[in-house]
Amino acid sequence: MKPSRIAWMQRLTPSQYLALMNVASAGIGFLAGVYTARVLGANRLGVTAVIAGINTSIVSLVDVRFNDVAAKAFYQVGELPPERMNAYRAGVVWLAALATGLLAGAVAALSILIGSLLVPIFTETPVAGWWLPADALALALNTVAGTLTFMLRFSGAFYVIGTWRLITQAIHSSITVLVLTLVPNINGMYLAVLMGGTSNLLMATAISWGIWGRRVRLPMRHPDLRRACAEYRRSLSMVFYGNLLGYAKLLQRNADVLLVAYFTTDRETGIYKLARSLIDQGLAVLQDALYQVYYP
Repeated sequence: MKPSRIAWMQRLTPSQYLALMNVASAGIGFLAGVYTARVLGANRLGVTAVIAGINTSIVSLVDVRFNDVAAKAFYQVGELPPERMNAYRAGVVWLAALATGLLAGAVAALSILIGSLLVPIFTETPVAGWWLPADALALALNTVAGTLTFMLRFSGAFYVIGTWRLITQAIHSSITVLVLTLVPNINGMYLAVLMGGTSNLLMATAISWGIWGRRVRLPMRHPDLRRACAEYRRSLSMVFYGNLLGYAKLLQRNADVLLVAYFTTDRETGIYKLARSLIDQGLAVLQDALYQVYYP
């Protein structure tokens, strides 16, 4: 990165820079969301909201707050010398990604098994058999990508994180707009969702490998998985209570769309989902920036 560009970025605090990148990312996401809504229309958007509501509700039911466990483990270094500490932390990052991937895969399979039974309860519109599995798989991909991105806040590379977040959002939104332009229906939306989830995971993996391996110089090829696994095992009670917290936030963050869908039509559900998504993006701009910097 050019020195002039670095100097410009460092005039802002990490939280300010991340907030600025979040504003830009939210703006790009807003445009892509509005375009999606205009292409699909309120009725078809409502059908996709029902599918997303079912999948995200199931995710909440099995949410064990594993990111919080990983965050705790990352700092439990005790009196380890620097080389062993780095290998241990590399193991923590590896296990966070692997465990999240396994959990996300299991949740996706659960959503596919029971989701198709729930869809007719909330919408009378015929639903293609691959839509719900596609949404569940994309959610799993984004969950793993989210964990990788979450762990990066402990590297302290906030300016790099913010820049790549903007690039990732631009690529994801471009995929959405391009695919929906070529295939302007729900099939196109879920094709875009799968492609976007895949690109998010690939980008998150590449960025994580670069930051942890090259910038922080953790031995990612030789992680201390044994010590990291032992620390995770000591946090099993936190995993249990984290699952209870997942239940606590179920109704307020995911099942609200299903509640609207149960009592109204697809059109009202689609409008509600769009409005809530846009508001959520706006509220998260500053909150997420502060959380990324001060959570560690």
